[in-house]
Amino acid sequence: MTKMQREVAEETHTYCRAARVGALAVLALVASACGDDPAEAPARSVESQTPASMSPAPTPAVPAAPAAPDPTPPSSTPPSGSEAPMDMVALQPQAPPAAGSGNEGAAEPPPAEPPPAETPPAQPEPTPETPPAFAPCPTDGTPCRIMPLGDSITDGVGSANPDGGYRVELFRQAVRDGHEVTFVGRQVNGPNTVDNVPFPRNHEGYSGATIATGGNQLANRLDGALAANTPHIVLLQIGTNDVYQAMPATLPGQLGTLLDRINAAVPNALIVVAQITPMSRAGAQFNFPNNGGDVYNAAIPAVLQQRTDAGQHLLLVNMTAAFAAANANPLSLLAEGLHPNNNGYAVMAQTWYAAIEDFLP
Repeated sequence: MTKMQREVAEETHTYCRAARVGALAVLALVASACGDDPAEAPARSVESQTPASMSPAPTPAVPAAPAAPDPTPPSSTPPSGSEAPMDMVALQPQAPPAAGSGNEGAAEPPPAEPPPAETPPAQPEPTPETPPAFAPCPTDGTPCRIMPLGDSITDGVGSANPDGGYRVELFRQAVRDGHEVTFVGRQVNGPNTVDNVPFPRNHEGYSGATIATGGNQLANRLDGALAANTPHIVLLQIGTNDVYQAMPATLPGQLGTLLDRINAAVPNALIVVAQITPMSRAGAQFNFPNNGGDVYNAAIPAVLQQRTDAGQHLLLVNMTAAFAAANANPLSLLAEGLHPNNNGYAVMAQTWYAAIEDFLP
């Protein structure tokens, strides 16, 4: 028998005893009122004291204990069939013990719920690898080889004391900032030193050269120039003589073909292409009244963009815009309406240097 069943049985037994005692007390009172000896009342039959015309009141039902065996009746149980008179107040069964009173059975506590599974922290998305930066120049301490390539402006016509065009000031700026550079090419001119540092006088500039028209074509000299010296950086300004000699409609295509040939020969080199310097329209030794240079310059960006998209290492610099930014009268930076003077070449040097500085060792 469980603890709860024992407690219910004890409560039932207590209730039955209280009911019997109360019934005997009532019978004693009735016997006394009727003149009977109270001492004999308990021995009398309850049934003989009950008027025949009255229906006996049913004994209050006692709630049965769930799943508990019948308790053993005590020796003081009244005779079978005895019932309380009609005017007897029926006793109410005692209420079962309230929850929490300490008399109820100890309920098994519900099993503890397992702790929620920890959510693993979100893993960060892998960072895509950054492709290595393009580095055309060596990192072993040897100088970066720069090839000035073009026409008479590359040669330095118009500069004086010293001559050498933009190459002089470009070298000065690079050395001042601690960069190791040299110029390469089969042509030679310029000063022997710049700021007491030996000046590399080599270049590939040819006076009067066109891109690929006539007998003085840069295209005809290109293979020999690249075979003699492998550059890390090429500085190319070409097309002024084509414009001066009435620019052919195929000039942008000729420039594109020249770039393709350079890229094929030195695919790891950086090629910096200039939109050509301004030219005088009138009043100078060299005049360009139709200003075909503007038309040519406007076509150059598309030529480069097409090849940059294909993976060639190309940069564009705008020399006409640089002259305009340096002087409100950009033609004052020209020696005779076509070639820059020393001030104009200094502007060219600053423009080239700004484009290549980050690539220099």
